[in-house]
Amino acid sequence: MNGPAAQNRAGNLRAAKAASNEANNSGEKPCPLNHVTPHIEFEHKVVLLDRKLYKHQTREPKKRHIHPDPTYILVWATQSNKGEKPWEKKGKLTVSPANVEVFLDEKCRKKLKKGLTHKQLTGGTKKKLWLRGVTAGKFKVKLTLEDPGDAKIKLKDNPAEQEMGVVELELLVHQHDPAAVAALRVNPDEEPLSTYHTNLKNKALPDQKKLSDKEKVKKGRLLHEQSGAHFGRAKLIIKKLDASQWPEGTDTYEVVLGEKNDSGSLAIFDKEFDGTKKPFPLKYKVSDLKAAEKTVWLEGGSSTKRWRDARLDLGLDRPAGGLPKKAKHNGDWLRCTVVKIKEVKLEYRQRRRRANAWDAVNNRFFINMKSDPNGRKITLGVQLTEKLRGVVVHFMLVEHKDNRKAANWGKDMPTGAPSNKWVWKDIAKAVKHNDKSNRQKILHLSKKTNRKGYAKKEVTLSRFGGDKFYLAAYIEQDPHLAKYIDGHADLGKRKPVMRADPIQVWRKFWYKEVKVRGITVRGFGNAADTYSDVKGVMLAARRVEMKRRTANRLRPRVIYPKHMVSYYWDSATNRYVNNYPNDNGDALVVGDDNESKFLKLAKSEKDKPVMVPMLNAHALWIKGGNTASKNIAWQESTAFPITVDVGKGILDPPLAGGTLLKQGRWEAEDWTPPAVPPGSPPGTPPTPGSWGNRSSGNLAARDLDLNPGRSDPETVRIKVPAGVTVAVSKTRIRIRGLVVRHCQSFLGTSYADGIVNAYTPNDEQDFINTINHELGHSFKQVAEVRPAGIPVHKLQYDKDGSHCNFAGKKCLMYESGPQPGSLNRYCSVCHPYVLVQDMSSV
Repeated sequence: MNGPAAQNRAGNLRAAKAASNEANNSGEKPCPLNHVTPHIEFEHKVVLLDRKLYKHQTREPKKRHIHPDPTYILVWATQSNKGEKPWEKKGKLTVSPANVEVFLDEKCRKKLKKGLTHKQLTGGTKKKLWLRGVTAGKFKVKLTLEDPGDAKIKLKDNPAEQEMGVVELELLVHQHDPAAVAALRVNPDEEPLSTYHTNLKNKALPDQKKLSDKEKVKKGRLLHEQSGAHFGRAKLIIKKLDASQWPEGTDTYEVVLGEKNDSGSLAIFDKEFDGTKKPFPLKYKVSDLKAAEKTVWLEGGSSTKRWRDARLDLGLDRPAGGLPKKAKHNGDWLRCTVVKIKEVKLEYRQRRRRANAWDAVNNRFFINMKSDPNGRKITLGVQLTEKLRGVVVHFMLVEHKDNRKAANWGKDMPTGAPSNKWVWKDIAKAVKHNDKSNRQKILHLSKKTNRKGYAKKEVTLSRFGGDKFYLAAYIEQDPHLAKYIDGHADLGKRKPVMRADPIQVWRKFWYKEVKVRGITVRGFGNAADTYSDVKGVMLAARRVEMKRRTANRLRPRVIYPKHMVSYYWDSATNRYVNNYPNDNGDALVVGDDNESKFLKLAKSEKDKPVMVPMLNAHALWIKGGNTASKNIAWQESTAFPITVDVGKGILDPPLAGGTLLKQGRWEAEDWTPPAVPPGSPPGTPPTPGSWGNRSSGNLAARDLDLNPGRSDPETVRIKVPAGVTVAVSKTRIRIRGLVVRHCQSFLGTSYADGIVNAYTPNDEQDFINTINHELGHSFKQVAEVRPAGIPVHKLQYDKDGSHCNFAGKKCLMYESGPQPGSLNRYCSVCHPYVLVQDMSSV
């Protein structure tokens, strides 16, 4: 060894030798030198930088503040001859640069403010000190022993020195930016609808946005408990390490990602969706992280009981060996909340004495119990498994894959010839379902949960009877679920939380039968089946009756003999047939002039908002005018009474009032048979017979009546006029200018205040068709006025009202009947018009 150090060491040895010789010369035993050596040993060569995330724990007591675990070091001094000449000075610990603070305790509450005593350094137990990183970078820690000023006590390898490093670990946590996602737009009204699905699929969600340290602590990352790989994951990046902060010999250290939860659990995967699960703790060698950052994805394992009850921790560890060691935590950390949507339900409460719009057994919602669109508005409720307030939940109506198809509608939405093609993009949004503030937004309506972990929101069903919707919900951090399309090969893979059974759009209404006490006509049979076909329920309300004596007093009269009022046309013989020939039983006849007197008896009922008063009569007749003048040629009196076809339906008395006869005259002539004139010679030929002795007069009311056995409602019977005196020989009569008061009959009519149906005993099915036909008119069929974007009904025509000419009047909405080969229901053209019709009023 050369230089000043060697010279100093030689000098020390010479001094020691001289002291020894002096002792020997004095007769004393020489004292050995006490060599005192400082030592430093560390748990880890690095200290975690305190990134001061605790400063964001502003509403928490200090004892809950989270700091990185400190690294401990051991400092001590050894003595070669402690017994005879102990070192009793102080030692000083310094760090340069001052990247760490030094504490006497593991909780880092007592700073090392002064030097270390000899007792602390040489007391037999190594002194443990704790280092907390305040500035990132390498530093040197030194233990310098104070010079004892005694030649017999020598300091060796003083100061002790070690190189360490304060290292920064940073976990970059990302979440979806609600504002960025909310700005996305995709038009759902495309033709064909598959274009919308393609555009929705191709619309990329914005990249997740990095959280600030404040957000990581105060808000944390929200996740939904994973199930079936449906729910989203948070993007995590373990930032690339700064190699300049790490001392030599630390490449084999490991950066460790772990979880520390008060409740709930987390899981790590290598991909945003699907991928491979990586068990906790997840470890990366420092050498690898010096080379590149690492990206992983965090999902919710199980729900937390409170906000931010799960925590992700980034720390470090080293291989075994050396001092006893612990893995260091909280170099960076993240709080997480894991929620689980327990239930999505229809929130509906039956109001007392109000119509029930919800059929829970059959999953049907009746949209016409309130005026449109209010009747289509429903409230979705979402319940979390835990009572967490403030979770943003989106509410969604998932269209069933068979909407607009026969499976749900009963008939496919018309997509055929241009004259009968419904173009989805052109149909008004007013009749489509609505679960967004803007139809073109990707995200659905949202609401925060209350203190019970419950949220509810109003959405609007479509007006298409038969449409089905799954009630669904997803949290704000799962925006990919806003793209869910039932039955789609790609967009149908990841599902929001949904009610198991879809609800279906239906309508219902009541009919209130009005009767006359003591008169039986006919019930409603299976009429309700027709409306089931078009997603409607037809129900009977409690009937009302008019007293017979009240009916007897009505004018125009309503009680006629049966034989007079009910007929049908036999297409096989091209003739009328009387349903009740010679039947003098009472028949109920109701028409324009008296229907309101019956139908007003059916009072509205609060629990039946859509109610149609209906009266089934034996016949529906309305008053007419006068028939055309008719002349009847000469008929011998013996032919009377004669039947005359006046070309119009006849009731006696007429509904217009007065007598059947309006006017008419009769003329009569007597027959003078051939005879020989008196006083003529024998053999005189008789004179020819002749008609003569003409008389005439006005027909009297009693000269006309209706034959109880007549088969034609347009015929009257004329008797020998009362003013005619029939000669002994014979008399002939002719009628001149016969005019009678006529009426007109119908199978049924839909009035503003209800419906009158005429019973046809010859054709029970046609009677049911009449009931449903008139109900169709009550619900604005055939559709002259349609929702916006619904094409014109290609078979609509006007004759005695708006009707359908499907396949030669085979549709229920025929103009008249019965029709051979009737469909006995709405045809394929009318069917979808009924589905979309507003049935909240009649």
